[in-house]
Amino acid sequence: MIPHRTGLFRCLLVAVPGLALCAQAPEGWNRREELGSGLPPGAAWYGAGLWTADRHGPPAPLVDSLGMGNGYVGSGISAEAGADLGRWSFAIQGLADTDAQGRSHFTVMRSHARYHSGGWTAGFEQEPLVWGYGLTGGYLLGESARPVPKLRLETPYWHLSLGKWSLGEWGFQWFTGRLENGRSIPAASQMPLSIASDMALNGDPQSPFFSGWRTQARSRDGKVEFYLNWTVLWGGNRDGVPMTRGYSLGEYLTAITGTKDALAEGGVDFNDPNHPQPTLVNGAASSTNFDVGMRFRADWLARATSSEKAWIYVSRGSKGVLLQWKVLARRPIHYLGKEIDGTWRSVKGLSASAVWNRKDSYVAPNLIAPNDTIGILLEWPGVRFGLEHHDTSNPPGISYRSFVNSVYPSGFYAYGDPLGEALGGEANTTVAKVELDLGSRLSSSTWVFVGIRPFRDAPELWNAAHPSLSPANDAFQGLQQDLAWKVAPAATLRAGASWTRHSAVGWVPGAAGNGFRYFAELAYRWSR
Repeated sequence: MIPHRTGLFRCLLVAVPGLALCAQAPEGWNRREELGSGLPPGAAWYGAGLWTADRHGPPAPLVDSLGMGNGYVGSGISAEAGADLGRWSFAIQGLADTDAQGRSHFTVMRSHARYHSGGWTAGFEQEPLVWGYGLTGGYLLGESARPVPKLRLETPYWHLSLGKWSLGEWGFQWFTGRLENGRSIPAASQMPLSIASDMALNGDPQSPFFSGWRTQARSRDGKVEFYLNWTVLWGGNRDGVPMTRGYSLGEYLTAITGTKDALAEGGVDFNDPNHPQPTLVNGAASSTNFDVGMRFRADWLARATSSEKAWIYVSRGSKGVLLQWKVLARRPIHYLGKEIDGTWRSVKGLSASAVWNRKDSYVAPNLIAPNDTIGILLEWPGVRFGLEHHDTSNPPGISYRSFVNSVYPSGFYAYGDPLGEALGGEANTTVAKVELDLGSRLSSSTWVFVGIRPFRDAPELWNAAHPSLSPANDAFQGLQQDLAWKVAPAATLRAGASWTRHSAVGWVPGAAGNGFRYFAELAYRWSR
């Protein structure tokens, strides 16, 4: 991170687009801010610059790139302007380029018209939004895809208590936006042939709505943090027909909240081998992802590593979540007793994994195919280090697949880039990140990836495309390097490149390959 030395320097720095930043990082780490963040009330700015981005070969993740170098490639100029008027703030940034046919294009990459007051935030925005703690972005929302245009509301934190017991401070976020028309098969998808088959058979809803719900909490002066997120794909147009045609109010509410499965399954006791099949309560269609996480300061780890600060975080995400709330409501005492008995048997058996991976709870959400992340963050003067293990690989026998489903086959991606963590698809990955302050004008961010993408496509489709072969897991190793250099008081150069080595591109045995992505931005900005 480049230190903020003066008020003017801060104004010029934080407004520069694309600085290398870490998803929901603690205070003191690099974090992406909205356009114009840090400018004093009444200030305005304008700017221009040059940019270039390209991709070659199989997938190579570009963390915090906002889609440049993956879903958005080319070369051209940029322009931006904005103003902070106290409670109101406005900004817009666009990129212009000319394609191979000589046609000019202008794309709005980021913008907002937002109102702030008393901790409340509301407005229309096309800004990066991160929900989660991962080094490659939050599980559900990260910064590897082009920001989604959306209406967003965020509340202040309120202190809650139960009698004399403090429950910490709690807040809420909600947004609804819309993804692009002309959606494509994501390059990082774990099942491209199945997606193509679903698209051919059922179509793929275009311009679907993308909604998110978040409960967030903090306690002990911010040393402990917690969140519960879920995001939903709903609506859109399939073959020119709105997915919501004929919806009642109840169906709209079911779709936008992503609760069709919770309503259908909540009254079915799946622990009963003779349980009835769940029945949908209405015709709402949607696809939902779920994520819960916690991060806390670990002073003992800071002492052990001689670091100034240390954090540990853990998160769990899932495509399928079973919450048997109706079953519990019918006979609460009976099922609470069964819950206590089941938990006690797991504890008595000293089986931590049995407690962690329970799928028979009547009280807690049951994650059918949990995706787990655990990581640490360490901070020394001028150096920050993160290490995490990230697993989005669902078991082969589970029908759920991370970030996609058959109704919305192109899934939780924008222009082919993951809306959440940068690797997308299904993978079992270890990630390390190092941030260095190389003086007052130069910063460096480095990511190292090592992992495996298991085969998760339809075997019959893959075998038809590759007769006489058997699919192999794709082991990969990757490196990304970003640099941000304050060339002059009004100019910043940022460049990033990512390389990934694959052992089995397309899960074809022996088909090794290298993917390469890059981007560079030279941005000039002047404030008044």
